[in-house]
Amino acid sequence: MLHRIFQNHGIPPDEVYRKEWRIRKFMYASELIVIDAEEDFRKKKGGNT
Repeated sequence: MLHRIFQNHGIPPDEVYRKEWRIRKFMYASELIVIDAEEDFRKKKGGNT
């Protein structure tokens, strides 16, 4: 998850860890929503991965 946040948003892991736990929880939940949406899109498109 940290790798994704870094690659997609440019926020390094140490900066993520410095944030308040509520903010980190929001960031992780947000990223999970995007991951789920990407997975649904691939399934609808017919891709296996």
